Amino acid sequence: MKVCPNCQKENLADAKFCVYCGFNLINVSAASSDSSTPQSPAPDSQTTKVNSTAADSKANPNQSAAFSTNQDNNQQQANSTGSQAAADATQTNTRYAATNHLFNSFLRYIKESLINPNNNIEAPHYGGLMSIGLYVVIMLIMFGVFSRRIVGAIENSAGNDLSSQVVSSVTEPIASNIMAISGILIISLAAYLIIAYAVRRLMLNDNIAFLDFTDLFGIYLNISSVLLLATFVLSLFVSVAASAFLLFLILALFGLSQVVINYGVVMVLKDVQGKFNTFYSMLVAEILPAIVIYLISMQYLNDMVTNLANTLQNTFSGY
Repeated sequence: MKVCPNCQKENLADAKFCVYCGFNLINVSAASSDSSTPQSPAPDSQTTKVNSTAADSKANPNQSAAFSTNQDNNQQQANSTGSQAAADATQTNTRYAATNHLFNSFLRYIKESLINPNNNIEAPHYGGLMSIGLYVVIMLIMFGVFSRRIVGAIENSAGNDLSSQVVSSVTEPIASNIMAISGILIISLAAYLIIAYAVRRLMLNDNIAFLDFTDLFGIYLNISSVLLLATFVLSLFVSVAASAFLLFLILALFGLSQVVINYGVVMVLKDVQGKFNTFYSMLVAEILPAIVIYLISMQYLNDMVTNLANTLQNTFSGY
């Protein structure tokens, strides 16, 4: 007989999973379950039922055979349940798309993320990392073009009144500060991703691999990337005489792209049950990154204002 280490109940010697709790007994040997010191466990309803059935089986051989058959069936059912539980545990990981064409698989991954975003979408291998890379590239290109247009507008407005050296001394820090904003947004994405993964592993006791977690998070990051791309395309048509509606639409799309990231954090945590309450775990995953982003942004804004003030003072001190 094998004694389950989890519930201390006896099982058949060839049992793979416990009949009573489904614990994995593959690594538990029948010899190791015997104790040199006999123990007298407290009687419970299940033990009483088994003893009563065994006693009745001595008086009735047919009933004894039925009891043995019933116990074997229960053991087979427990083994099947345990195997299914082990299979379900692996379902926590990403469903990978069965294709060798990585680019086509990634495009399908993005398409399905837009049509019906859910945690069961098939992802290509390293699909989540590719989604993160796509988001970063679009963010850098968008802010790079935006900074160049701002610098061009300043240079055109300055005309011939100021020397090129004075103009460049003003536009260069402005361009670098605009690009620094994109860096803060990329850091905020990393903060949400890492903290959400830590919450799922430590607070919700889910042993999901980091790459599988990025594949889940990438489903919602794909939506954010498409919104960023739409923001970038619309921003190309913005000029000084742009309508207020177009400016509002661009800001709304950009803000929505950031909100989707917060939504993705909720979606990758909401179906996981662990030792901590899921709702409060999601709060931690939302609040901690917000605090980190706030501290970084305040430090950046303080440095930016100080540098711009010093630059302007040094540039125009001779005028």
